[in-house]
Parts: sequence; structure tokens; C-alpha cells
Amino acid sequence: MKQVDAATLQAGLDDLLDRVEHGETVVITRRGTPVARLMPERPHAIEQVEEAIAGIRALHAGMPRLSAEEILAWRDEGRT
Repeated sequence: MKQVDAATLQAGLDDLLDRVEHGETVVITRRGTPVARLMPERPHAIEQVEEAIAGIRALHAGMPRLSAEEILAWRDEGRT
């Protein structure tokens, strides 16, 4: 991950955007303190997250409701 001071960012924004477009993450600092992060846009990652959430919800919908007592009994099963 590359770190860039704010003054350098102003001078070389086009170059930094090219690097981000090719997958690099750039941390922007002000006087050595990180203040922002430029990351590649990943729309397919959002779709994967939404699909995973939908799958979890579908799985949850088909599961029976369990009481806290049942969950604790399963946890304690086999303990001495």
C-alpha cells in the first residue's frame, strides 16, 4: 500500500488514479497522519456480498426457532 502526502496528491492525481485503477490502494496523509484512502472500485464485490446475505437469510428462514435453553444444552453436551 502506497502512502502519499496531500501536497504530492495535488501534483500527481492522474498518476495516482491510474495506480488505483490497476488495483493499488493509496493512503493519503497530511503531515504524516493518514486522513483518507483511495481504493479501486469493486462493484462485483458488492454483488458477492449481497448474494451471500441473501443465502444466509434463505438458510435462516428454513431453520427451526431454537430457545436459549436448547442452544445452551447443545453447548454443554459432552462436558463433564
